[in-house]
Amino acid sequence: MLFDPRDRKENRSSRIGMALFRLSQAVKKVTQADSDAVGFSPVQVQALLFCLHTRADAATVGHFADVIGTTHVTAVKTINVLADKGLIVKAHKPEDRRVTLLRLTPKGEEEAAKLERWAASISALMSAMRQRHIIAGSCNLICLTNLP
Repeated sequence: MLFDPRDRKENRSSRIGMALFRLSQAVKKVTQADSDAVGFSPVQVQALLFCLHTRADAATVGHFADVIGTTHVTAVKTINVLADKGLIVKAHKPEDRRVTLLRLTPKGEEEAAKLERWAASISALMSAMRQRHIIAGSCNLICLTNLP
C-alpha cells in the first residue's frame, strides 16, 4: 500500500516507506549525475573505489559482488569493462584459482583517486546537518532532484 496516497494518509509506516523510497530515488539520481560527470557508470565507480580501499587479499570479484549486492555474473561484467579500459588487472589467487583478485593499474589508481569526491553532494548535505535534521535534509534532497 506504499503507493496508495489514501493509505499513506492513515498509515505512518506507509508514509515513512514512501519517504525512504523517494530518498533512494533521489540518491540514485544524484549518483547517476555525478557518475555521468566523471564518465563512468555508478557501478564502475563503486568497483574502482572498492579496489582502491579494499585490502589486496580481500579485493575479489566475489567480495565486490557481495558489497554492492549483485550477482557474481554482474560483478564480472563490470570488472571486465574496467579491465578492458586498462584500469583493473585480474589475477587468480595462487592458493585457490577459483578466486579472482582485483588490483588497480597505475591508470586505475589515478582515476580512482579522482573519484574520491564522487557523490560529494550527498555527503556535503548530510554532513552539514544535525542528526535531528537528517529527515528534513532528505526531503530537501528529494526536492532538489525534482522527483514526483
